[in-house]
Amino acid sequence: MIKVKLLAGTHGVYQELINYPPENIKYIYPKLETFHYGKTKMIKRNIISLIFNLFQLPRLAYLSKNQTHLIHSCRGVLILNKKPWIIDFEHIVSTVGYNFNRINNLHYTRIIEKFLSSKYCKKILPWSYAAKQTIFHYLNAAKFKNKIEVIYPAMHKIGTFRKEKSDKIRILFVGHAFLAKGGLDLVEAFKILNKKYDIKLTMITALPKEYNKLKSLPNLNFIPPYQEKTFLNFIDKQISFVCLVMLIVLVLFYLKLKHSAYQSLQAISSLCQK
Repeated sequence: MIKVKLLAGTHGVYQELINYPPENIKYIYPKLETFHYGKTKMIKRNIISLIFNLFQLPRLAYLSKNQTHLIHSCRGVLILNKKPWIIDFEHIVSTVGYNFNRINNLHYTRIIEKFLSSKYCKKILPWSYAAKQTIFHYLNAAKFKNKIEVIYPAMHKIGTFRKEKSDKIRILFVGHAFLAKGGLDLVEAFKILNKKYDIKLTMITALPKEYNKLKSLPNLNFIPPYQEKTFLNFIDKQISFVCLVMLIVLVLFYLKLKHSAYQSLQAISSLCQK
């Protein structure tokens, strides 16, 4: 039996993997969260993002007390452990938190290339051939192109559902990150189809303010994603702000007292660029 540490995200595909593991594979995994944008989750994400921004690093993780044979990472999180690991993602820009400015920055791409070229990185598994092309578009994959293999996410069929009879074509888009999930591309395609067919598009997404004019398009309906109550959102923002301020103060204080630690992190960053 091969033990695999699964650094799973909230996407349903990972729960499917846990429910139906490959033969002779046992996944070791944390409790999967069902809501990606909850209050506690967002505070944690903000703090981690601040740390990586401070040291100009892509998404990295070190798994302590790890007794498994293999680490399966996802969402573009690169592994620091000196043991075999594989990684899957839907776009290479996930390695820098979907920040396209960073994936176009040589400083970041060199670090990513260093990790993917590592002897510990055994396989790179993009979710589609389009995802595979993002690797070659943004990175120099000469040293790790043989590790790349496309594996589409698979889900078991979940029963059946009743369809309402209608002459209108209905399309549903569900994705919190409007731009990162291709929402704008879908809208452009919808504009063309809307001129030819009786069609309606419903988008459940966090529409950026600069795209509010899209709400005026006929047969297009925007629904904001689930949000907690207004008061809780207000509290969440206050807690996030206080946590970030405290973190900044603690980091600066730590760096002042432990300058060698700062030099070590800078050395790691420099080493990754070589």
